[in-house]
Amino acid sequence: MKYYIGVDGGGTKTVYTLFDENRNTLNEVKTPGSNHENLEGSYDEAADIIFGGLTDLVNKHGIKLDDVSYTLMGLAGIDHPFQHDEVCSRLAAKGLKNFEIFNDGFLVVKAGSDTGAAIGYNMGTGMCCNAIDRKGT
Repeated sequence: MKYYIGVDGGGTKTVYTLFDENRNTLNEVKTPGSNHENLEGSYDEAADIIFGGLTDLVNKHGIKLDDVSYTLMGLAGIDHPFQHDEVCSRLAAKGLKNFEIFNDGFLVVKAGSDTGAAIGYNMGTGMCCNAIDRKGT
């Protein structure tokens, strides 16, 4: 069986969901918010929260992180390439593999549009509005 994880990381909470290859939800875990901009420990604390949540999720289902084919994360506070790189490097240093991180607002656009082109607006602790055109920009 192939496993996939989706992560929705915000300022108040972070939700981790484990799926199988048929898109069935297998388990879910919630942790405190993972937006580095709201955390005293910034990127280090964000990576600790995220990695801890991922570990809790797979342990709850009786598997290991290495059993997960792919992890996709939409994280608040990933607004610039350097922020993306800071979080990615810390998660990779903890041993996380096969993952991608995007600003949470862009995942709203992709998930809510058949063509991948749309305007997405999400509002939680903070808010963001993103758009992707037909060219993917």
